[in-house]
Amino acid sequence: MKTINLAVDCMGSETSLNEILEGINESALRNENLFFTLFGKSVDLNKMVELKPENGESYYLRGVFYEMEEELELALADYQKAVELDPQESEFYFRVAFVSYDLERFDVALSTYIQYIKQFGEDDSVYHNMALIYQNDLEDYEKALEYYNKAIEIDPNETLFYTNRGLLFYNALDKKDVVMGFGHRV
Repeated sequence: MKTINLAVDCMGSETSLNEILEGINESALRNENLFFTLFGKSVDLNKMVELKPENGESYYLRGVFYEMEEELELALADYQKAVELDPQESEFYFRVAFVSYDLERFDVALSTYIQYIKQFGEDDSVYHNMALIYQNDLEDYEKALEYYNKAIEIDPNETLFYTNRGLLFYNALDKKDVVMGFGHRV
């Protein structure tokens, strides 16, 4: 329970914190809104990083705060540091990719997704996100199709992948193939 221990260390009040956290599991604490509802006014996030500079979670949590405050450059820097310190934490990669996307740094978002795949293996949601970037932002429709197909190959039951691939055919590729786009592998 890294998040709980980190917050305890930084707040300096384990007893009261444990009372607050009774019944709340770690995955609930990873929810940004819940974490900052519980700790946002109590935890000095810079102090957290200062006390635990080797802990990727420190940078991740401060990054979440920066992202919520729309300080995206600062959030991105902290998320990248979190990945550097703890490359086994998959959520850190997603945050780097999402914030990079929001900053319109599509190359960084895509390279982060590729790093994720190298680190953790193929992932349908990663391929889907890559397809969306290629389709909507870079207008590389053949690459988008390639990544939609990869996502569908991993999870052939996810209708969203077929829907978005069908829309790709309808809006950007050959409209005569739109039925195939919504259906089986193209």
